[in-house]
Amino acid sequence: MQVSIVGDQPAAVSFVRELLSSDDVRNVSGYIHGPLNDALRDVQLSVRRVNNADSACAGEEFDAVVIAESTADESVRLARLAVQSGRDVWIFEPDDVSPAWAFELQLLLDETSAAIVPLCGRLRRLSSLRANKSQLPPTSEIRQIQVDLTVCQPVNINLARTQREALDLVATLGPVYTSVIAVDQHLPDGRLLQRTLTLGASTESGLAVPPSVIVLRTEDDPRDLLVIRTVRDEAIEETVGPPDNILPMLKALTQDRPRVTSWMTSCAASLELEFAAQRSLKKRRAIDVHHDSGSERSVFKSQMTAIGCVILMLMMMGLVAFLVVATVLDPPPAVLKWLRALWIAPAVLYLLAQLLLPVARNRSPRREDEEN
Repeated sequence: MQVSIVGDQPAAVSFVRELLSSDDVRNVSGYIHGPLNDALRDVQLSVRRVNNADSACAGEEFDAVVIAESTADESVRLARLAVQSGRDVWIFEPDDVSPAWAFELQLLLDETSAAIVPLCGRLRRLSSLRANKSQLPPTSEIRQIQVDLTVCQPVNINLARTQREALDLVATLGPVYTSVIAVDQHLPDGRLLQRTLTLGASTESGLAVPPSVIVLRTEDDPRDLLVIRTVRDEAIEETVGPPDNILPMLKALTQDRPRVTSWMTSCAASLELEFAAQRSLKKRRAIDVHHDSGSERSVFKSQMTAIGCVILMLMMMGLVAFLVVATVLDPPPAVLKWLRALWIAPAVLYLLAQLLLPVARNRSPRREDEEN
């Protein structure tokens, strides 16, 4: 087996080490740059270099391509090039990963016979593929799912990664969650003690799914567990420590098309949950996973547009009414002044209301990260 690797993410170092030490891999080549190149040099690992990323993805001599690019756009572009050349793709999540990234990979997967396997949290946390739904009780028999993970120091760097891994583990099990509540608990000195994520079904979805509780602890605790409790009061526990190697699992998964499709679907679901969890933390309330609410600014503009149209119509009707009253009744000048003031007042108030636009916050889910 010959493998090519392309990218700049230092998270790929351990996988490169495994590829180089594997008896099943005859050659490891690639286009490596940036932090990954420095990280490989620090641990004294080297691979045969390719001139550019496109050659590393489209080379006919390669059986699989590992993509570890830090940007989503470049990651998807290289994945498209690799599968169009008939190469299987094992792809790391980019630094700016989002549900859109997974959706684009799903479209590529549907268009090709090659496999695309995201190297997501379940691979870094499960020592076996017991997360395969065929080896676990069906969703109808699960009463609750609980995941307890420890966040390694420094917390500010590893918290997001650990949260994504936990959500990916839960998404692998099958339940379709449509509501997320995320709550942080802090110590008196302001440091984060733990983060609790509660996953369930929103009222609008009408789904009946077992609740999932994810606890991310910042204090050292060796008990990193995935616990599945069934309706028969059975508890299935899985240690979620890092596996010794993932290459055998990847090779077996790549050859099973239905599992590749299921793997990709659950990866996209986990990213949607991650996106909803971040919104829940910022809004401090339950978030519907598939509800894309408008920002306060966009809602304000829409309301002002509708109100403006109504005021314009009322002013036109008011003008006609004013002329009729002034002609037929011939009221005193003072009354005419008051009628003119009442006629123009709505327009003045509407124009003054536009000054509130800078006060309206732009809390669209798609732009929360830009503001923070």
